[in-house]
Amino acid sequence: DKKYRLPQVVVYSLTKEQLQKNVAKRKDRFHADPLLLKMGLNAVIPKEYSRSGYDQGHMAPSADFAWSQEANDETFVMSNMAPQKPNLNRDAWKRLEEKIRRWGCGEKRVVVLTGPILEAKLATLKSGLPIPNQFFKIVIDDTPPRKAIGFIYNQSDKGDLLKKRIVNFEELKQKIDIDFESNVPQKDRAIFKRAVLLSEWKEDDCG
Repeated sequence: DKKYRLPQVVVYSLTKEQLQKNVAKRKDRFHADPLLLKMGLNAVIPKEYSRSGYDQGHMAPSADFAWSQEANDETFVMSNMAPQKPNLNRDAWKRLEEKIRRWGCGEKRVVVLTGPILEAKLATLKSGLPIPNQFFKIVIDDTPPRKAIGFIYNQSDKGDLLKKRIVNFEELKQKIDIDFESNVPQKDRAIFKRAVLLSEWKEDDCG
């Protein structure tokens, strides 16, 4: 988003085959997005977060890309980041990411959409970068019979809040202007009108 200088949405697929591979080492080499720099846009740089009290919070997590060193390195591009408090990034949000990897392994293939909820009058870091109050995740089971589930987490969250942070897709539509329905075939879009229980998701540990 050119105004907020944060990602609107990050979308990727996660498969059991990928999760069974663990070849990448996390190098933590945060860097400005070379594509944005090439376009002459005001790309975020790592030092904008310095001494801010906020983490450079991954939208697509590094651990989801352990199957490839190149892919893992690319998750550290700053256009994949948004300011997150440590308790959220390292605890509540991390727990959600770990659960989604278990679903990816159990369901064989999921599509994940993640982003900050961008709204007016957000507080900012000293660098001027906006601090989102909330973040969303949408997980789509991409193997029939398809299903989907959505979450909204708060910047102040910590601990295991998985059950409490489930939201329906009508509420999500009011919060975000993202065409998430296009990520499934037309015939399957009714999944966004159905409430899904956590117990419906198959879990496995790919190691």
